[in-house]
Amino acid sequence: MIITAESIQSNEPDTDSYTDPSFFANMGSAYTPEDVKFKPADGEPIKRNRNKGERRISCQTLPRLTCQVFEDKLLELPYDKRESFPICRYGLDKPLITGIFPDEERFRSGCKNSIEYVRYWRGTDVQMYLYCWNIFSTLFFVQECLKRFGKPNDAFILRYRRKTSQEASNADASVEEEKGYASPDDEKSPVYNNKYSQTLLDSKNIIFRGAPGTGKTYLARQIAADIVSDGKRGDWSKLDDEQRRRIGFVQFHPSYDYTDFVEGIRPDTEETDATGTHGFSIQDGIFKRFLDKARDNVEQSRLSKEERREPSVRERLDAYFDSLDFDDNQFRISTGKPFQVTNVTEHHVLVYAPHGIKQELRIRVQDLLTLMQSSTPPTNGEDVHHILERKRRQREDSYAFALLQEIQKHKPSSASRASEKVLRKPFVFIIDEINRGEISKIFGELFFSIDPGYRGPAGNVTTQYGHELYVPDNVYIIGTMNDIDRSVDTFDFAMRRRFRFIEVKAEDGLDMLEELGGLSEEAESRLTKLNETISSPDIGLGSDYHVGPAYFLNLSKSESTAKAFDDLWRDFLQPLLHDYVRGMYNETEIMEKLKAAYEDASDSPQPAERSV
Repeated sequence: MIITAESIQSNEPDTDSYTDPSFFANMGSAYTPEDVKFKPADGEPIKRNRNKGERRISCQTLPRLTCQVFEDKLLELPYDKRESFPICRYGLDKPLITGIFPDEERFRSGCKNSIEYVRYWRGTDVQMYLYCWNIFSTLFFVQECLKRFGKPNDAFILRYRRKTSQEASNADASVEEEKGYASPDDEKSPVYNNKYSQTLLDSKNIIFRGAPGTGKTYLARQIAADIVSDGKRGDWSKLDDEQRRRIGFVQFHPSYDYTDFVEGIRPDTEETDATGTHGFSIQDGIFKRFLDKARDNVEQSRLSKEERREPSVRERLDAYFDSLDFDDNQFRISTGKPFQVTNVTEHHVLVYAPHGIKQELRIRVQDLLTLMQSSTPPTNGEDVHHILERKRRQREDSYAFALLQEIQKHKPSSASRASEKVLRKPFVFIIDEINRGEISKIFGELFFSIDPGYRGPAGNVTTQYGHELYVPDNVYIIGTMNDIDRSVDTFDFAMRRRFRFIEVKAEDGLDMLEELGGLSEEAESRLTKLNETISSPDIGLGSDYHVGPAYFLNLSKSESTAKAFDDLWRDFLQPLLHDYVRGMYNETEIMEKLKAAYEDASDSPQPAERSV
């Protein structure tokens, strides 16, 4: 598509040119951009100078490039002229959408109270907000800029294609996705310290692979810290509690399964019968609990300030029990019998009911939440078990109904609630030793949902226990795996397609040796010489069998230098290398060569200082 001040030329639909950009506005959701550039009448083509966090190409690239090209002219306009600047029209008989605004709040009040906007920013003092929904929705704005500020024969060139069926089935990649995770009111988008942070944000799922001890897990934690802190922290230990809660960690092993990871029937340690035997219930696994937190953040971020003032069901429940004095409270069920709430745990409300054989009762917190969310609220205890879809009524139902009535009477103070808009934030889940588990057994139907192309509601699946689940698009997954782990034969090919694999070499993690202080230079020299020998033709192991720098962190600083390195060889390196060469016809000779390389390196010239 060629956009000039006079016309719009496109080969889709089959026509020579159109002078009215509103012709295309309704068609934009069916297409996706591939390239955008500005071709001035006299000069080289110009492309968008991306800020940190911006995608390479999106439906917002065209208006952002337009703002970039004509930034000075747009900012010279008086505010009232900017507020009335033409942006979009969805037909000749439709109202004209106007306005270039300096911040999100003015955009919402002056144009549309929605997230359908593009934000252009540069540095800390230039921001422009204007309406944008699909690839063609800002053609009117682009053409108006050319008419007012452009030279004859200036043109924007937009290369695009029709969406695939998969892309069309997903929600349009609109403003919320494109903004990344910087607040529209932030001075600038995050600048990350780790070179792999943006790689993870772009790819959604990555796996670090390499030899043992190369620092893959250490690197994964650094990236997670970098992302959840918006580039302010690269050290896990320096994160605050809120940031740490947005990082999940698990290590796979051969006995790990779907029940541990997603959900399953497990013993309920808080639920026992008259004989003291534990009951069983469907409980969430570590990954499902993590997804719930991420999804809640996304849902809260979509609420306006006014909507935030209305508490959620969970907040109403928590606020009620926070206000309750467990030592001094008394309630009555419909028959008039009294009871007291003695405590609330993560999963149960503990009730003391003095009238009856069983005086201590447990009401499930999840049951109360289900009752509060029911479209047909219960009117008595009999209704409770029907709403909870149980086969028969339980004694606890009468107490649950009585509690529900008390909770509904309680109004949490709006002053105690944060009415500020919640920012959508990234959540990072680390799976250490990902190839040591039976992947298909652990992930189950989540094979589908973790695919970067099916994040969000478009990837919704029904779990084995009938619950609907999807992976929110603010979740990022980092896996680590050792290439030479002989406990694993193959890695599931379905998972290989869903992850980006990045090799971490031994030399990539040499910086961690700085922790050794005065031993670091000799440690680097020995490590380098040893790995060179491992890769040499007469040994023939290759780089997959390199020794990682993490092994050298076991050097004892309390011993003499010579003894510290001797102990490291005997207790850590020799057993590892012997495992590598076991079964080779000349394993003794190989081990002697490796030891000689390790020891000879202590007398070799020290490596040159590395630039950082």
